[in-house]
Amino acid sequence: MISSINLFLHQAVEAYQRGNYSGAEVMLKRILEVDQKNFGALCILGLINATQFKYRKAVEYFKKAEIINPNDLLNLKNLGAALIDSGENKEGLKRYKKIVQIAPLDSEAWFKLGITYGQLGESLNALQALEESISLQDNNSDAWYFKGVVLKDLGRESEALLAYEKTIELNTVNSLAWNGKGGILYLKNNLKDALACFDKSISINPNNPLVWYNKGSVLSELKKYKNAIESFNKAILLDENFVKARCDKGSALALQKDYQDAVSCFEETMKLQIDHEYLLGNYIHTKLQIADWKNLTRDIENLINKIDTNEKVITPFFALSVFDRPELHKKIAKQWIKNKFPSKNFIAPIANKHEKIRLGYFSADYREHPVAYLTSELFLLHDREKFEVFAFSLSAAESKDPVRTELKRNFDHFLDLENHSATEIAQLARELEIDIAIDLGGHTQDSKTGIFANRAAPIQVNYLGYPGTMGAEYIDYIVADTTIIPDYSRVHYEEKILYMPNSFMIDNSSRVPSTRNFTRAELGLPENAFVYCCFNNGYKFNLQQLEDWVEILKAVDNSVLWLSENNEFFKINILNNFSKFKIKSDRIIFASRLDAIDDHLARCKIADLFLDTHPYNAHATAIDALKAGVPLITYTGNAFAGRVAASLLKACDMSDLITHSRQEYINLAIKMATDKDYFLKIKTKLNENISSGPLFSTKKFVKYLERAYLIIYERYLFGMTPDHIMIDGSKSS
Repeated sequence: MISSINLFLHQAVEAYQRGNYSGAEVMLKRILEVDQKNFGALCILGLINATQFKYRKAVEYFKKAEIINPNDLLNLKNLGAALIDSGENKEGLKRYKKIVQIAPLDSEAWFKLGITYGQLGESLNALQALEESISLQDNNSDAWYFKGVVLKDLGRESEALLAYEKTIELNTVNSLAWNGKGGILYLKNNLKDALACFDKSISINPNNPLVWYNKGSVLSELKKYKNAIESFNKAILLDENFVKARCDKGSALALQKDYQDAVSCFEETMKLQIDHEYLLGNYIHTKLQIADWKNLTRDIENLINKIDTNEKVITPFFALSVFDRPELHKKIAKQWIKNKFPSKNFIAPIANKHEKIRLGYFSADYREHPVAYLTSELFLLHDREKFEVFAFSLSAAESKDPVRTELKRNFDHFLDLENHSATEIAQLARELEIDIAIDLGGHTQDSKTGIFANRAAPIQVNYLGYPGTMGAEYIDYIVADTTIIPDYSRVHYEEKILYMPNSFMIDNSSRVPSTRNFTRAELGLPENAFVYCCFNNGYKFNLQQLEDWVEILKAVDNSVLWLSENNEFFKINILNNFSKFKIKSDRIIFASRLDAIDDHLARCKIADLFLDTHPYNAHATAIDALKAGVPLITYTGNAFAGRVAASLLKACDMSDLITHSRQEYINLAIKMATDKDYFLKIKTKLNENISSGPLFSTKKFVKYLERAYLIIYERYLFGMTPDHIMIDGSKSS
């Protein structure tokens, strides 16, 4: 009988090896009818089912074999693999742990154990197992590759890079390793080398949609949007359900100002997966960019409902122009921080007081950008007996950028860090012993919040670039004023408030209008009309705002509205929207972009009255209007972004131009155009206050800000926790 069983078993093995699985299975089951505990038959039946991807059935046979011979290494390995393939990772882990106990010198077993730990999210255990495997067989390129994967998951980027490079050294055609190396270089912001790695990966295996997607992401960061879109298209061609690639394609289209195509892309993506992260918010923001308000009320209601149920539907910056609800802005920011930039490290208190307080200003906008225009003189005017001033530049600028050149002269140290990761920049800040880190970007494009999640400095401050709370426990203070954040509104901010006297905004006093004399004729403006203007970005416009302007224009016959052209789609849609209310197109005039900011300031003087937007006010554009002597009317809101113009007007002693309802805003705009005496009175007062008021007194503002820095630094040295600080503007510096 035994010899017959062995013969049947031998024949079954031969059939299995020939690929005759059904024949082999028949013979093996006959054996089990005679000998239910035939170890060999059970093992081969397990292999037959595993080969045919019937993993659960394979597990049944391997487990029966395990009962008979619990320490058989080959069966344990097969069982472990089948358990993993059937989704029973924890059970598979038990077998691999047993294997390395029985055979501690089995490199492959340690490797499989490491992979299984990794699948279970136990990265540290995975790393230990993979390192054990490598110590037994250091030429296993797969072990090195997965070590890189695990190290990346642990945030140990530099070590991960070395592991990927070792993989490539052992196997130059490992496309996944080239992709992994590219991913690390991308995180380090070494974009050109990352792109080369993704190209190498694609040359080895052009059919991996993820690598094409990664290449598109790098190209987007390099602002090569056309090429990025081509890469995203390739990823989508390989995987038509690659929703993330579709979303990022839409964002790239928007960034290259192909807004209409971006809207269409987002709409197509929502047909596949409407609840994909941040898709709805991106869609709404892009529609706002082109004044496409169709179904916008419905979409915003849907958005708010999703926010209420804690869905990730909109980024913090995009939310500012959608609704005037600071409690939602905080909720969105906290969620964004939790998911994207959780706290990584809190450094120990500094032991010794520096001779000078070391200020680190972090920005991706040290170039021709509103933040740079406004702050340039701040860095120059800091008291060098008390402060040492560092620029941490997070993004490159054009080689001949005049603002960049000026900024480099205004700092004690200017650090070009565009090719460094957030972790590396935070580490550098700690090595330089920066005392106060000031984030000038917040939740805006190209910023690196991860720097502050890694605690770049013992004191971290949110200032100017982002008008709202960061929602992060590791940002200690936000610079504001009592208009921006009244006492009752503090609850909507994660940070403690550094209250500046007057306004929180600063301006460069040397930034003045050019001597160029513009005429109404060359700007396309009627000679005798009352010129309302608004030079805000397109995303700050909405239907409610337009309806208010319609009422104003209808009440003031001899008036026009002068707007920034923003983009071609915006112009078309704005004109169409006005035409629905019987406002003729010749009453809406568009201003094209001027390269020189001083020329723009000179051009602003032509306008009679600036009409602000709600819920997202004019910020730098409001400064420009007031500096040019153009009165501005604002309808103040509840959130930071909607209270900036009011802050600026109060600092000019022009509170009469602050309104608190739509109708009050409309009535005042009409009065300014129809009551010439009142208009002249306001205009005269503004021009007097520009020179005498605090808004454009940059030196005074710098002293106030320095006083704030000294206070929060002293509090830190004395072990005091952050608290709201009110800077008294009546005290001499």
